[in-house]
Amino acid sequence: MRARPAALVAALAALGCKGKDVEVPVTMTLDMASCTTDYPDSVELTCPTAVGVSLWGGESAERLESECIDLPGTDRTLVALPSLLADVDLSTSSADEPVRLEIGLFAPQSAGDGCPDVQDFDAKMLLYGDTEPIDLAAPRGFAVNIVCLDVDVDFYQGCYTDCDDSYNSCFEQTWCQQDYDACVAACTEGDAGCMSACQSDLEACMVDECSALNEDCMAGCSGDAGCDTRCASENTECLEYGACDARYTTCLNDCDTATPTSCASIY
Repeated sequence: MRARPAALVAALAALGCKGKDVEVPVTMTLDMASCTTDYPDSVELTCPTAVGVSLWGGESAERLESECIDLPGTDRTLVALPSLLADVDLSTSSADEPVRLEIGLFAPQSAGDGCPDVQDFDAKMLLYGDTEPIDLAAPRGFAVNIVCLDVDVDFYQGCYTDCDDSYNSCFEQTWCQQDYDACVAACTEGDAGCMSACQSDLEACMVDECSALNEDCMAGCSGDAGCDTRCASENTECLEYGACDARYTTCLNDCDTATPTSCASIY
């Protein structure tokens, strides 16, 4: 069983208040309703991502300080946020009022291009968080609820669901019958030659489904790197567990290595 996620905890460096430097703790949690998860490592960011951090006057509504930083690395998740925020210095000597913290993640975006204000709801904003105004001297610090605004919550889950559906259908019909139905569906109406070829493939498949499965896999390779290894692994599993299990494993592996079309997705 997966352990419950811990809140993301960071500390904004040297937030000056009336000439006194203080380090303010920041606790971040994921909004379950919009993100469908509260695990920070489940939020994948696959595009160059800039993080905007701003300090606003709670009464004046004026921006006191702000920074825009690139989220480092290429394999990014929200787990990277605390260490990034630990290097943020929003020192200000003008905070003689309660202040609130604003965080926005934008992609595809470079910090060199700047970070829009969260309240503008820019088209590139993926996630954001805001806080209630607090006194910087308060020991509790900021509590930020990170909301998923433009995050694909269905990409991986949809892929896995398709694998499950195909697997269940395979056991109900057998893989050979499933492949035959797909072959027939692709034939032009009245094409007797196509129908005959599908029937011949079905008969051959019933004799040796693993060879038929391997031929189907190799036919779909189209010169893709590593496809031979993928098909060989599938064939080995087929010989041990059968075609349905082998194709199901391949389907799940393909989901794991698939590249989301959006800049942020839930894994």
